Amino acid sequence: KFPIGYGYVNTKPFKIKDKTYILAKYENKNDIHIEPKLMLFDLYSNKFKEKKLQKNTERLNFAFLNYNKSFADIRIIDESKKMIYKISPDLTLTDPIKTFEGYHSNVTCTIDIDRDNNKELLFLSNDLEKILITRNDFSFPVIISIPNNHQGIKAITIKKRGPNLPPLLAIQFSRVLYLFSYTKNPLYFFKYLIYLGIFIFTYLLIYLLQKINSVKLEKEKQQLELEIRKRTLDISEKNKHLKEFKKEITLSIDYAKYIQDSIFPKQESLIEIFKESFLIFLPRDIVSGDFYWWTKVDNSIYLSVSDCTGHGVPGAFMSILGITYLQQTIMIEDVKKPALILNNLRQKIIRALKQTGEPNEQYDGMDMILLQIDQKTNTVYFSGAHNSIYVVTENDFFAYNLSLKNSHQVRVEKKGKIFFIEIKGDRMPVAIYKKMDDFSEVRIKVKKGDTIYSFTDGYYDQFGGTYGKKIKLAPIKTMLINNYYDSMTYQKQSLLDYLQYWKENHHLKTKQFDQIDDITILGIKF
Repeated sequence: KFPIGYGYVNTKPFKIKDKTYILAKYENKNDIHIEPKLMLFDLYSNKFKEKKLQKNTERLNFAFLNYNKSFADIRIIDESKKMIYKISPDLTLTDPIKTFEGYHSNVTCTIDIDRDNNKELLFLSNDLEKILITRNDFSFPVIISIPNNHQGIKAITIKKRGPNLPPLLAIQFSRVLYLFSYTKNPLYFFKYLIYLGIFIFTYLLIYLLQKINSVKLEKEKQQLELEIRKRTLDISEKNKHLKEFKKEITLSIDYAKYIQDSIFPKQESLIEIFKESFLIFLPRDIVSGDFYWWTKVDNSIYLSVSDCTGHGVPGAFMSILGITYLQQTIMIEDVKKPALILNNLRQKIIRALKQTGEPNEQYDGMDMILLQIDQKTNTVYFSGAHNSIYVVTENDFFAYNLSLKNSHQVRVEKKGKIFFIEIKGDRMPVAIYKKMDDFSEVRIKVKKGDTIYSFTDGYYDQFGGTYGKKIKLAPIKTMLINNYYDSMTYQKQSLLDYLQYWKENHHLKTKQFDQIDDITILGIKF
Protein backbone atom coordinates (compact mmCIF):
# COMPACT_ATOMS: atom_id res chain seq x y z
CA LYS A 1 0.00 0.00 0.00
CA PHE A 2 1.60 3.24 -1.19
CA PRO A 3 1.28 6.35 1.01
CA ILE A 4 -1.13 9.12 0.10
CA GLY A 5 0.50 11.64 -2.16
CA TYR A 6 2.03 9.13 -4.58
CA GLY A 7 0.83 9.43 -8.13
CA TYR A 8 0.87 6.95 -10.97
CA VAL A 9 2.04 3.44 -9.98
CA ASN A 10 3.16 0.90 -12.58
CA THR A 11 3.83 -2.68 -11.45
CA LYS A 12 5.14 -5.85 -13.06
CA PRO A 13 5.12 -9.29 -11.39
CA PHE A 14 7.70 -11.88 -12.51
CA LYS A 15 9.34 -15.08 -11.33
CA ILE A 16 13.03 -15.89 -10.86
CA LYS A 17 13.92 -19.43 -9.77
CA ASP A 18 10.41 -20.19 -8.40
CA LYS A 19 10.33 -16.99 -6.36
CA THR A 20 7.87 -14.22 -7.20
CA TYR A 21 8.80 -10.54 -7.27
CA ILE A 22 6.97 -7.35 -8.04
CA LEU A 23 8.80 -4.51 -9.75
CA ALA A 24 7.07 -1.16 -9.33
CA LYS A 25 7.66 2.37 -10.55
CA TYR A 26 5.83 5.14 -8.75
CA GLU A 27 5.93 8.91 -8.64
CA ASN A 28 5.59 11.20 -5.63
CA LYS A 29 3.68 14.27 -6.85
CA ASN A 30 4.12 17.08 -4.34
CA ASP A 31 4.04 20.86 -4.69
CA ILE A 32 7.79 21.14 -5.43
CA HIS A 33 8.75 18.37 -7.82
CA ILE A 34 8.00 14.86 -9.04
CA GLU A 35 10.27 12.21 -7.56
CA PRO A 36 10.21 8.90 -9.50
CA LYS A 37 11.29 5.72 -7.68
CA LEU A 38 11.75 2.01 -8.36
CA MET A 39 10.79 -0.67 -5.85
CA LEU A 40 11.50 -4.43 -5.89
CA PHE A 41 9.27 -6.51 -3.59
CA ASP A 42 10.00 -10.13 -2.62
CA LEU A 43 6.68 -11.93 -2.04
CA TYR A 44 8.46 -14.89 -0.45
CA SER A 45 10.23 -12.99 2.32
CA ASN A 46 7.99 -9.85 2.39
CA LYS A 47 11.13 -7.72 1.95
CA PHE A 48 11.54 -4.87 -0.47
CA LYS A 49 14.09 -2.31 -1.51
CA GLU A 50 13.58 0.94 -3.36
CA LYS A 51 15.77 3.49 -5.10
CA LYS A 52 15.23 6.96 -6.50
CA LEU A 53 15.64 7.16 -10.27
CA GLN A 54 18.48 9.51 -11.14
CA LYS A 55 17.36 10.01 -14.74
CA ASN A 56 14.77 12.66 -15.62
CA THR A 57 11.81 10.30 -16.05
CA GLU A 58 9.15 12.64 -14.59
CA ARG A 59 5.64 11.55 -15.79
CA LEU A 60 6.91 9.10 -18.39
CA ASN A 61 5.01 5.90 -19.05
CA PHE A 62 7.14 2.80 -18.37
CA ALA A 63 6.30 -0.73 -19.41
CA PHE A 64 8.26 -3.57 -17.80
CA LEU A 65 9.90 -6.17 -20.05
CA ASN A 66 11.29 -9.06 -18.04
CA TYR A 67 11.28 -11.72 -20.67
CA ASN A 68 14.57 -13.38 -19.67
CA LYS A 69 13.49 -13.70 -16.04
CA SER A 70 16.89 -12.87 -14.57
CA PHE A 71 18.09 -10.20 -12.21
CA ALA A 72 20.94 -9.66 -14.61
CA ASP A 73 18.53 -8.78 -17.44
CA ILE A 74 15.55 -6.83 -16.08
CA ARG A 75 14.46 -4.31 -18.72
CA ILE A 76 11.86 -1.58 -18.97
CA ILE A 77 10.65 0.42 -21.96
CA ASP A 78 10.01 4.16 -21.95
CA GLU A 79 7.04 4.32 -24.33
CA SER A 80 7.14 8.09 -24.76
CA LYS A 81 10.81 8.20 -25.74
CA LYS A 82 10.79 4.81 -27.48
CA MET A 83 13.83 3.71 -25.46
CA ILE A 84 14.64 0.48 -23.60
CA TYR A 85 16.66 0.57 -20.39
CA LYS A 86 18.30 -2.17 -18.35
CA ILE A 87 17.93 -2.29 -14.55
CA SER A 88 20.80 -3.63 -12.49
CA PRO A 89 20.12 -5.75 -9.39
CA ASP A 90 20.64 -2.68 -7.17
CA LEU A 91 17.83 -0.91 -9.16
CA THR A 92 20.18 1.43 -11.04
CA LEU A 93 18.84 2.49 -14.45
CA THR A 94 21.45 2.17 -17.21
CA ASP A 95 21.81 4.21 -20.39
CA PRO A 96 19.41 3.27 -23.22
CA ILE A 97 20.33 -0.02 -24.87
CA LYS A 98 17.83 0.27 -27.77
CA THR A 99 15.70 2.98 -29.42
CA PHE A 100 12.71 2.67 -31.77
CA GLU A 101 12.36 5.98 -33.53
CA GLY A 102 9.29 6.46 -35.70
CA TYR A 103 6.97 4.16 -33.76
CA HIS A 104 3.96 5.06 -31.67
CA SER A 105 4.50 5.39 -27.96
CA ASN A 106 1.22 4.17 -26.57
CA VAL A 107 0.78 0.93 -28.45
CA THR A 108 3.54 -1.39 -27.28
CA CYS A 109 2.89 -4.92 -26.17
CA THR A 110 4.68 -8.18 -25.55
CA ILE A 111 3.19 -11.41 -26.97
CA ASP A 112 4.70 -14.84 -27.37
CA ILE A 113 3.71 -15.18 -31.01
CA ASP A 114 5.65 -18.35 -31.86
CA ARG A 115 5.03 -20.10 -28.51
CA ASP A 116 8.74 -20.50 -27.71
CA ASN A 117 8.31 -19.10 -24.16
CA ASN A 118 10.03 -15.88 -25.19
CA LYS A 119 7.82 -12.90 -25.83
CA GLU A 120 8.18 -10.75 -28.91
CA LEU A 121 7.82 -6.96 -28.88
CA LEU A 122 5.22 -5.22 -31.06
CA PHE A 123 5.41 -1.53 -31.97
CA LEU A 124 2.89 0.50 -34.01
CA SER A 125 4.41 3.12 -36.28
CA ASN A 126 3.55 6.80 -35.84
CA ASP A 127 1.75 6.88 -39.20
CA LEU A 128 -0.37 3.86 -38.17
CA GLU A 129 0.67 2.00 -41.34
CA LYS A 130 3.17 -0.56 -39.96
CA ILE A 131 3.66 -2.90 -37.04
CA LEU A 132 7.22 -3.79 -36.02
CA ILE A 133 7.67 -7.24 -34.49
CA THR A 134 11.11 -8.08 -33.06
CA ARG A 135 12.62 -10.82 -30.95
CA ASN A 136 13.29 -9.99 -27.33
CA ASP A 137 16.99 -9.53 -28.11
CA PHE A 138 16.00 -6.98 -30.81
CA SER A 139 17.31 -9.20 -33.61
CA PHE A 140 15.69 -9.98 -36.97
CA PRO A 141 12.76 -7.53 -36.90
CA VAL A 142 9.68 -8.15 -39.09
CA ILE A 143 7.56 -5.26 -40.38
CA ILE A 144 3.86 -5.87 -41.18
CA SER A 145 2.08 -3.34 -43.39
CA ILE A 146 -1.43 -2.37 -42.23
CA PRO A 147 -4.17 -1.84 -44.86
CA ASN A 148 -5.30 1.78 -45.23
CA ASN A 149 -8.66 3.27 -44.31
CA HIS A 150 -8.77 1.81 -40.82
CA GLN A 151 -9.37 3.90 -37.75
CA GLY A 152 -7.00 2.04 -35.50
CA ILE A 153 -6.24 -1.25 -33.81
CA LYS A 154 -8.81 -2.54 -31.40
CA ALA A 155 -7.04 -5.74 -30.25
CA ILE A 156 -3.99 -7.91 -30.88
CA THR A 157 -4.37 -11.57 -29.92
CA ILE A 158 -3.02 -15.03 -30.66
CA LYS A 159 -5.33 -17.58 -32.31
CA LYS A 160 -4.64 -21.27 -31.80
CA ARG A 161 -5.33 -23.58 -34.73
CA GLY A 162 -4.50 -27.01 -33.44
CA PRO A 163 -1.73 -29.03 -31.85
CA ASN A 164 0.39 -29.35 -35.00
CA LEU A 165 -0.35 -25.98 -36.56
CA PRO A 166 1.43 -22.76 -35.77
CA PRO A 167 -0.70 -20.05 -34.11
CA LEU A 168 -1.94 -16.96 -35.93
CA LEU A 169 -1.44 -13.33 -35.01
CA ALA A 170 -4.87 -11.65 -34.99
CA ILE A 171 -5.11 -7.88 -35.34
CA GLN A 172 -8.61 -6.51 -34.86
CA PHE A 173 -9.50 -3.22 -36.53
CA SER A 174 -12.90 -1.52 -36.21
CA ARG A 175 -14.77 -3.90 -38.48
CA VAL A 176 -12.04 -6.12 -39.96
CA LEU A 177 -9.92 -8.89 -38.45
CA TYR A 178 -6.60 -9.65 -40.07
CA LEU A 179 -4.79 -12.92 -39.42
CA PHE A 180 -1.03 -13.30 -39.93
CA SER A 181 0.56 -16.71 -40.02
CA TYR A 182 3.93 -17.37 -38.45
CA THR A 183 6.36 -19.51 -40.47
CA LYS A 184 10.01 -20.29 -40.06
CA ASN A 185 12.11 -19.40 -43.06
CA PRO A 186 14.46 -22.34 -43.61
CA LEU A 187 17.10 -19.95 -44.97
CA TYR A 188 16.86 -18.01 -41.73
CA PHE A 189 18.28 -20.96 -39.84
CA PHE A 190 20.42 -22.13 -42.77
CA LYS A 191 22.34 -18.87 -42.74
CA TYR A 192 23.67 -19.77 -39.32
CA LEU A 193 25.09 -22.93 -40.88
CA ILE A 194 26.60 -20.76 -43.59
CA TYR A 195 28.11 -18.49 -40.94
CA LEU A 196 29.39 -21.54 -39.11
CA GLY A 197 30.80 -22.96 -42.34
CA ILE A 198 32.51 -19.67 -43.16
CA PHE A 199 33.91 -19.53 -39.65
CA ILE A 200 35.20 -23.13 -39.83
CA PHE A 201 36.62 -22.57 -43.34
CA THR A 202 38.35 -19.37 -42.25
CA TYR A 203 39.68 -21.05 -39.15
CA LEU A 204 40.99 -24.04 -41.14
CA LEU A 205 42.48 -21.72 -43.78
CA ILE A 206 44.29 -19.67 -41.16
CA TYR A 207 45.41 -22.84 -39.40
CA LEU A 208 46.62 -24.34 -42.70
CA LEU A 209 48.49 -21.15 -43.65
CA GLN A 210 50.07 -21.01 -40.18
CA LYS A 211 51.00 -24.68 -40.45
CA ILE A 212 52.55 -24.18 -43.90
CA ASN A 213 54.38 -21.10 -42.67
CA SER A 214 55.50 -22.97 -39.55
CA VAL A 215 56.83 -25.88 -41.64
CA LYS A 216 58.57 -23.39 -43.95
CA LEU A 217 60.09 -21.54 -40.99
CA GLU A 218 61.18 -24.84 -39.44
CA LYS A 219 62.94 -25.84 -42.68
CA GLU A 220 64.57 -22.42 -42.92
CA LYS A 221 65.58 -22.71 -39.27
CA GLN A 222 67.11 -26.14 -39.86
CA GLN A 223 68.95 -24.88 -42.94
CA LEU A 224 70.15 -21.84 -40.99
CA GLU A 225 71.28 -24.01 -38.09
CA LEU A 226 73.09 -26.28 -40.54
CA GLU A 227 74.73 -23.25 -42.15
CA ILE A 228 75.64 -21.84 -38.72
CA ARG A 229 77.16 -25.16 -37.67
CA LYS A 230 79.09 -25.26 -40.92
CA ARG A 231 80.28 -21.68 -40.53
CA THR A 232 81.07 -22.29 -36.86
CA LEU A 233 83.13 -25.35 -37.82
CA ASP A 234 84.95 -23.31 -40.49
CA ILE A 235 85.56 -20.49 -38.01
CA SER A 236 86.75 -22.97 -35.39
CA GLU A 237 89.17 -24.47 -37.90
CA LYS A 238 90.39 -21.02 -38.92
CA ASN A 239 90.70 -19.99 -35.27
CA LYS A 240 92.67 -23.13 -34.61
CA HIS A 241 95.01 -22.33 -37.50
CA LEU A 242 95.21 -18.70 -36.41
CA LYS A 243 96.06 -19.75 -32.84
CA GLU A 244 98.74 -22.07 -34.13
CA PHE A 245 100.01 -19.33 -36.45
CA LYS A 246 99.89 -16.78 -33.63
CA LYS A 247 101.72 -19.20 -31.38
CA GLU A 248 104.46 -19.64 -34.01
CA ILE A 249 104.70 -15.87 -34.54
CA THR A 250 104.75 -15.25 -30.79
CA LEU A 251 107.51 -17.80 -30.37
CA SER A 252 109.41 -16.08 -33.16
CA ILE A 253 108.85 -12.65 -31.59
CA ASP A 254 109.81 -14.01 -28.16
CA TYR A 255 113.04 -15.25 -29.68
CA ALA A 256 113.52 -11.85 -31.35
CA LYS A 257 113.06 -10.30 -27.89
CA TYR A 258 115.66 -12.68 -26.54
CA ILE A 259 118.08 -11.53 -29.26
CA GLN A 260 117.22 -7.86 -28.67
CA ASP A 261 117.64 -8.21 -24.89
CA SER A 262 120.99 -9.89 -25.40
CA ILE A 263 122.22 -6.91 -27.44
CA PHE A 264 121.02 -4.36 -24.86
CA PRO A 265 123.42 -3.71 -21.99
CA LYS A 266 122.28 -5.15 -18.68
CA GLN A 267 120.36 -2.56 -16.68
CA GLU A 268 122.31 -3.47 -13.51
CA SER A 269 125.50 -2.25 -15.17
CA LEU A 270 124.12 1.31 -15.20
CA ILE A 271 124.10 1.31 -11.37
CA GLU A 272 127.73 0.24 -11.41
CA ILE A 273 128.61 3.30 -13.49
CA PHE A 274 126.22 5.78 -11.83
CA LYS A 275 125.06 4.85 -8.35
CA GLU A 276 122.28 7.44 -8.58
CA SER A 277 120.53 6.54 -11.84
CA PHE A 278 117.48 4.79 -13.26
CA LEU A 279 116.14 3.36 -16.50
CA ILE A 280 112.46 3.01 -17.47
CA PHE A 281 112.00 0.75 -20.48
CA LEU A 282 108.37 -0.09 -21.45
CA PRO A 283 107.93 -1.63 -24.92
CA ARG A 284 104.43 -1.26 -26.33
CA ASP A 285 104.68 -4.76 -27.83
CA ILE A 286 106.88 -7.74 -27.06
CA VAL A 287 109.88 -6.21 -28.80
CA SER A 288 110.65 -2.51 -28.90
CA GLY A 289 111.52 0.18 -31.43
CA ASP A 290 113.24 2.12 -28.63
CA PHE A 291 116.70 1.15 -27.51
CA TYR A 292 119.14 2.16 -24.81
CA TRP A 293 122.88 1.62 -24.92
CA TRP A 294 125.94 2.51 -22.93
CA THR A 295 129.57 1.50 -22.82
CA LYS A 296 132.85 2.66 -21.26
CA VAL A 297 135.87 3.42 -23.43
CA ASP A 298 139.01 4.59 -21.60
CA ASN A 299 137.92 7.48 -19.35
CA SER A 300 134.68 8.19 -21.26
CA ILE A 301 131.24 6.75 -20.83
CA TYR A 302 128.92 6.76 -23.85
CA LEU A 303 125.14 6.67 -23.32
CA SER A 304 122.39 6.69 -25.94
CA VAL A 305 118.58 6.67 -25.80
CA SER A 306 117.04 6.18 -29.25
CA ASP A 307 113.61 5.98 -30.83
CA CYS A 308 113.59 4.08 -34.11
CA THR A 309 110.97 4.49 -36.82
CA GLY A 310 107.99 2.30 -35.93
CA HIS A 311 107.53 -0.05 -33.00
CA GLY A 312 107.23 -3.77 -32.54
CA VAL A 313 109.13 -6.00 -34.98
CA PRO A 314 110.06 -3.28 -37.58
CA GLY A 315 111.34 -1.00 -34.82
CA ALA A 316 113.22 -3.90 -33.22
CA PHE A 317 115.15 -4.54 -36.46
CA MET A 318 116.10 -0.86 -36.58
CA SER A 319 117.20 -0.96 -32.93
CA ILE A 320 119.49 -3.93 -33.59
CA LEU A 321 120.89 -2.09 -36.59
CA GLY A 322 121.41 1.07 -34.51
CA ILE A 323 123.22 -0.67 -31.62
CA THR A 324 125.40 -2.64 -34.03
CA TYR A 325 126.50 0.49 -35.91
CA LEU A 326 127.06 2.44 -32.67
CA GLN A 327 129.39 -0.27 -31.36
CA GLN A 328 131.17 -0.51 -34.70
CA THR A 329 131.66 3.25 -34.97
CA ILE A 330 132.90 3.81 -31.40
CA MET A 331 134.71 0.62 -30.53
CA ILE A 332 136.11 -0.51 -33.89
CA GLU A 333 136.41 2.64 -35.96
CA ASP A 334 137.50 4.61 -32.88
CA VAL A 335 135.27 7.65 -33.54
CA LYS A 336 135.05 9.45 -30.20
CA LYS A 337 133.05 12.71 -30.53
CA PRO A 338 129.21 12.42 -30.38
CA ALA A 339 128.63 14.72 -33.37
CA LEU A 340 131.03 12.71 -35.55
CA ILE A 341 129.51 9.45 -34.32
CA LEU A 342 126.01 10.57 -35.39
CA ASN A 343 127.31 11.71 -38.79
CA ASN A 344 129.00 8.34 -39.27
CA LEU A 345 125.93 6.45 -38.02
CA ARG A 346 123.70 8.35 -40.43
CA GLN A 347 125.79 7.32 -43.42
CA LYS A 348 125.72 3.68 -42.36
CA ILE A 349 121.89 3.75 -42.01
CA ILE A 350 121.49 5.38 -45.45
CA ARG A 351 123.69 2.72 -47.06
CA ALA A 352 122.05 -0.17 -45.19
CA LEU A 353 118.49 0.93 -46.10
CA LYS A 354 119.50 2.06 -49.61
CA GLN A 355 117.95 5.47 -49.06
CA THR A 356 118.09 7.83 -52.04
CA GLY A 357 116.02 10.83 -50.95
CA GLU A 358 113.32 10.35 -53.59
CA PRO A 359 110.12 12.39 -52.86
CA ASN A 360 107.93 9.39 -52.00
CA GLU A 361 110.62 7.53 -50.06
CA GLN A 362 110.02 6.83 -46.39
CA TYR A 363 112.57 8.36 -44.04
CA ASP A 364 113.25 5.35 -41.81
CA GLY A 365 115.85 6.03 -39.18
CA MET A 366 116.32 7.10 -35.56
CA ASP A 367 115.64 10.05 -33.26
CA MET A 368 118.27 9.81 -30.56
CA ILE A 369 120.60 11.45 -28.08
CA LEU A 370 124.24 10.51 -27.56
CA LEU A 371 126.24 11.55 -24.49
CA GLN A 372 129.99 11.30 -23.95
CA ILE A 373 130.86 11.77 -20.26
CA ASP A 374 134.49 12.47 -19.37
CA GLN A 375 134.78 11.26 -15.78
CA LYS A 376 138.09 13.02 -15.15
CA THR A 377 136.91 16.50 -16.05
CA ASN A 378 133.14 16.02 -15.30
CA THR A 379 132.42 17.23 -18.82
CA VAL A 380 129.45 16.04 -20.84
CA TYR A 381 129.42 16.25 -24.64
CA PHE A 382 125.92 16.03 -26.16
CA SER A 383 124.63 15.55 -29.70
CA GLY A 384 120.99 14.90 -30.53
CA ALA A 385 118.85 14.02 -33.55
CA HIS A 386 115.40 15.56 -32.97
CA ASN A 387 115.57 14.64 -29.25
CA SER A 388 116.60 16.80 -26.27
CA ILE A 389 118.20 16.27 -22.89
CA TYR A 390 116.96 17.91 -19.68
CA VAL A 391 119.33 19.16 -16.97
CA VAL A 392 117.94 19.85 -13.49
CA THR A 393 120.32 21.67 -11.14
CA GLU A 394 120.45 24.12 -8.28
CA ASN A 395 123.65 25.65 -9.66
CA ASP A 396 123.44 28.91 -11.57
CA PHE A 397 122.80 28.11 -15.23
CA PHE A 398 124.90 31.03 -16.43
CA ALA A 399 127.98 29.50 -14.76
CA TYR A 400 127.86 26.56 -17.19
CA ASN A 401 129.20 28.52 -20.15
CA LEU A 402 127.56 26.13 -22.65
CA SER A 403 129.07 25.87 -26.10
CA LEU A 404 125.88 26.35 -28.13
CA LYS A 405 125.47 26.36 -31.88
CA ASN A 406 122.72 29.01 -31.47
CA SER A 407 120.69 30.57 -28.66
CA HIS A 408 117.53 28.71 -29.74
CA GLN A 409 119.16 25.42 -28.79
CA VAL A 410 118.54 25.92 -25.08
CA ARG A 411 115.52 26.85 -22.92
CA VAL A 412 115.83 27.65 -19.22
CA GLU A 413 113.17 27.90 -16.50
CA LYS A 414 113.72 28.54 -12.80
CA LYS A 415 111.50 27.56 -9.87
CA GLY A 416 112.85 28.65 -6.51
CA LYS A 417 116.49 27.60 -6.44
CA ILE A 418 116.06 24.92 -9.11
CA PHE A 419 116.93 25.44 -12.79
CA PHE A 420 115.24 23.31 -15.48
CA ILE A 421 117.36 23.41 -18.66
CA GLU A 422 116.24 21.88 -21.96
CA ILE A 423 119.10 21.44 -24.45
CA LYS A 424 117.70 20.62 -27.87
CA GLY A 425 119.20 18.34 -30.46
CA ASP A 426 119.40 19.14 -34.18
CA ARG A 427 116.13 19.12 -36.09
CA MET A 428 117.00 16.14 -38.32
CA PRO A 429 116.98 12.35 -37.79
CA VAL A 430 119.74 9.80 -38.17
CA ALA A 431 118.57 8.93 -41.69
CA ILE A 432 118.33 10.56 -45.07
CA TYR A 433 116.48 13.86 -44.78
CA LYS A 434 115.81 17.09 -46.64
CA LYS A 435 118.38 18.72 -44.32
CA MET A 436 121.74 16.92 -44.18
CA ASP A 437 123.98 19.27 -42.13
CA ASP A 438 126.60 17.95 -39.75
CA PHE A 439 125.31 17.27 -36.26
CA SER A 440 126.26 19.85 -33.64
CA GLU A 441 127.77 19.17 -30.25
CA VAL A 442 127.19 20.88 -26.88
CA ARG A 443 129.74 20.81 -24.07
CA ILE A 444 128.41 20.91 -20.47
CA LYS A 445 130.61 21.21 -17.38
CA VAL A 446 128.49 19.39 -14.77
CA LYS A 447 128.67 19.82 -11.02
CA LYS A 448 127.79 17.55 -8.12
CA GLY A 449 124.02 17.11 -7.75
CA ASP A 450 123.27 17.89 -11.39
CA THR A 451 120.80 15.46 -12.99
CA ILE A 452 120.43 14.70 -16.71
CA TYR A 453 117.31 13.05 -18.18
CA SER A 454 116.51 11.74 -21.64
CA PHE A 455 113.02 10.74 -22.87
CA THR A 456 111.71 9.12 -26.01
CA ASP A 457 108.40 10.62 -27.14
CA GLY A 458 106.28 7.65 -25.94
CA TYR A 459 105.93 9.10 -22.43
CA TYR A 460 104.75 12.63 -23.10
CA ASP A 461 102.68 11.55 -26.16
CA GLN A 462 100.64 9.10 -24.04
CA PHE A 463 96.88 9.84 -24.11
CA GLY A 464 94.78 10.00 -20.94
CA GLY A 465 93.81 12.44 -18.25
CA THR A 466 90.36 13.97 -17.78
CA TYR A 467 89.97 14.94 -21.45
CA GLY A 468 91.93 12.14 -23.13
CA LYS A 469 94.87 14.35 -24.16
CA LYS A 470 98.65 13.91 -24.24
CA ILE A 471 100.77 14.28 -21.11
CA LYS A 472 103.20 16.74 -22.80
CA LEU A 473 106.27 18.23 -21.12
CA ALA A 474 104.76 20.57 -18.50
CA PRO A 475 103.79 17.99 -15.80
CA ILE A 476 107.07 16.11 -16.37
CA LYS A 477 109.05 19.31 -15.81
CA THR A 478 107.11 20.05 -12.59
CA MET A 479 107.64 16.51 -11.36
CA LEU A 480 111.42 16.56 -12.02
CA ILE A 481 111.83 19.94 -10.28
CA ASN A 482 109.73 18.93 -7.25
CA ASN A 483 111.60 15.61 -6.90
CA TYR A 484 115.08 17.04 -7.41
CA TYR A 485 116.23 16.32 -3.85
CA ASP A 486 114.69 12.82 -3.81
CA SER A 487 116.49 9.60 -4.68
CA MET A 488 116.56 8.37 -8.27
CA THR A 489 114.62 5.28 -7.19
CA TYR A 490 111.82 7.52 -5.91
CA GLN A 491 111.91 9.64 -9.07
CA LYS A 492 111.58 6.52 -11.22
CA GLN A 493 108.55 5.31 -9.26
CA SER A 494 106.96 8.79 -9.42
CA LEU A 495 107.22 8.78 -13.23
CA LEU A 496 105.71 5.28 -13.42
CA ASP A 497 102.88 6.16 -11.02
CA TYR A 498 102.00 9.32 -12.92
CA LEU A 499 101.92 7.41 -16.21
CA GLN A 500 99.47 4.88 -14.77
CA TYR A 501 97.35 7.63 -13.22
CA TRP A 502 97.23 9.49 -16.54
CA LYS A 503 96.08 6.41 -18.44
CA GLU A 504 93.31 5.67 -15.92
CA ASN A 505 92.04 9.13 -14.97
CA HIS A 506 89.82 10.05 -17.91
CA HIS A 507 86.20 10.97 -18.58
CA LEU A 508 85.03 7.57 -19.90
CA LYS A 509 85.66 5.80 -16.57
CA THR A 510 85.24 2.39 -18.23
CA LYS A 511 88.77 1.34 -19.12
CA GLN A 512 92.24 2.84 -19.15
CA PHE A 513 93.90 4.14 -22.30
CA ASP A 514 96.24 1.71 -24.00
CA GLN A 515 99.93 2.50 -24.29
CA ILE A 516 100.42 4.06 -27.73
CA ASP A 517 104.20 3.85 -28.18
CA ASP A 518 107.39 2.46 -26.72
CA ILE A 519 108.60 4.37 -23.65
CA THR A 520 112.24 4.81 -22.58
CA ILE A 521 113.52 7.22 -19.89
CA LEU A 522 117.11 7.49 -18.65
CA GLY A 523 118.12 9.51 -15.60
CA ILE A 524 121.62 9.97 -14.11
CA LYS A 525 122.74 12.14 -11.17
CA PHE A 526 126.33 13.33 -10.78
